[in-house]
Amino acid sequence: MLSNIFLFTGEEKYLLHQELKRRTDGFVQKYGTDALLIYKTDDLSLESLRQVLYSGGLFAQKRMIVVYGLPLDGDTSNKLSASIIQQFSDEFMQRNGVIVAETILIFVSYKPDKRTKFYTFLKKELDPKTGIKEFGPLKPIELKQIIRQKSPTIKRSESVLDSFLAKTGPSLLHIQNELNKLLLWSEVSSSSEISEKDIDLLTFGMTEGNNLALFDMLFSNKQKALELVARLQEEGESWNAFVGTLYRGIKNWLFVLDCFEQNIKDSKIITSILKAHPFVVSKITKNIDMISRNKKGIISFYRGLIELDNDIKTGKKSDLNFWLDVKKMIHYLF
Repeated sequence: MLSNIFLFTGEEKYLLHQELKRRTDGFVQKYGTDALLIYKTDDLSLESLRQVLYSGGLFAQKRMIVVYGLPLDGDTSNKLSASIIQQFSDEFMQRNGVIVAETILIFVSYKPDKRTKFYTFLKKELDPKTGIKEFGPLKPIELKQIIRQKSPTIKRSESVLDSFLAKTGPSLLHIQNELNKLLLWSEVSSSSEISEKDIDLLTFGMTEGNNLALFDMLFSNKQKALELVARLQEEGESWNAFVGTLYRGIKNWLFVLDCFEQNIKDSKIITSILKAHPFVVSKITKNIDMISRNKKGIISFYRGLIELDNDIKTGKKSDLNFWLDVKKMIHYLF
């Protein structure tokens, strides 16, 4: 068992990095800043990493080494080249994961590919209780509890909390940033209560959160949906990232609708099959009748996005056309 090696994984990056910071800060306090080495994906040197992992000696020093991007990560922000991953993992497994005894090694991979030999090796060889730390998405009730703890003096209704989470999405990092804005507004305006109007005015969602908000508006308030798209354009939102999450959002809609049409209506079962956040499934199921009534429009919107995406990427259209064409589709289809 490799008791000095750990894998931090999971999409809740805020909690992951909080725990990582707690460990690295404690280590630095005890052994000094020179004892901590962090290898990010853009500056990882295999030769340097080999040196610190495998070269000990009689007077080896205590070290903590954090390596990002291993095992192979599905998160594009944490990607290493295939050749580096292959070289490192092959050598690591040939050595049976044995590194300098005085070294603590932490791998960080947000969405590790669990089909790889390296991930399988780590799962088998690391301590089953403490070796792999998974930081998965929190449930809506847990997110609300955290919001209440971080803003104890602020009054807000349950519907306001739902609206806030729909806007921000489930990312704790983004929730914290947007909550700070609301708390500052409350202090400046000498108000002890946050309303849905304050949320619309002050908070800005992550792309996934924007999609939840956009989808809520498509059937209930087309003008607000168009205004949100215009706002995203003004804020410099990446059209490519936005269309990608629109794809995922629409696929989620249609998947849940298909489940209901097959009489599969248990949210827990749908969540486990879809592998989406429970909050997302909850939002969709609440609007399932409206989604069913607008099924043809949703499919047409999806096809229109695919055509627009393809036209831009093949050079038939400029990416400057994206936002205008999305507005046109919303205007005519809903």
